Amino acid sequence: MPNDRSNHKETSQITSQLKTRIDTNKRFGSIDLDEWLLERLSIKKGYNVLDVGCGTGNHIIKIAEAFPEGDYYGIDISKSSIKEAIEKSTQKNLKIKFICGDAAEASVFQNNFFDLIISIYALYYVKDTQKTLDALKSKLKDTGKIGVMSPYKGNNEEWYSFLSSFMRIQPEIESIANNFMDNIVLPFAKTNFVNIESIHFGNKITIPSFEYLKKYWASNIYYKPEFDREFETYAMEFFKKNEKFVMTKRALLVIMDTKN
Repeated sequence: MPNDRSNHKETSQITSQLKTRIDTNKRFGSIDLDEWLLERLSIKKGYNVLDVGCGTGNHIIKIAEAFPEGDYYGIDISKSSIKEAIEKSTQKNLKIKFICGDAAEASVFQNNFFDLIISIYALYYVKDTQKTLDALKSKLKDTGKIGVMSPYKGNNEEWYSFLSSFMRIQPEIESIANNFMDNIVLPFAKTNFVNIESIHFGNKITIPSFEYLKKYWASNIYYKPEFDREFETYAMEFFKKNEKFVMTKRALLVIMDTKN
């Protein structure tokens, strides 16, 4: 299963697909994730911040815009995503260092350097999460903290229920929501950190038409073109009976703090 997740990381970060998913969540969601994170991460002026699995850079760019005095880094395994992240940050004249690479091999970063390391919807894709977490902890200052966010129990229930009408959802997809934070991240936090804060996130996505739902379907990591006909049949039938398709993105943000 870990190797499968790693492969999903590379394909899921194809820039056009990633952009479609992000745009869908932003356009039709009830909560702006970037604003939500800023309110909860307690970032201070002059922080050194690393975004692990940064994708096209949305989160670290938002932080750099809000706190321009900091030193900011992003790392991701996808070349296309890093390319777009660099382009976006350059257009905004932000000094963010983006690196294409595997976060588990964190030797490119100084030890005891970061005030904050975040990984938002990304850490569960890596081959060896424990190795990655251990490596990242060594890069924290003595007063540093790590924030990890991942899908959590009940995530996308409505969407998976719809898809199961015509295809089988890979068990590991739902397993991530049910097990990743409880079985991997929280035990690591309790072993290595003094203060742990768990914050639930729920974003209701209201998709208004068949056309938008079709775009979202084609952007997902479990999309299979051989199911296009079945998807269109079920989706068109759904919108004959309903004005909109509503699903809820559920996640858990765990903030691990070294301070007493």
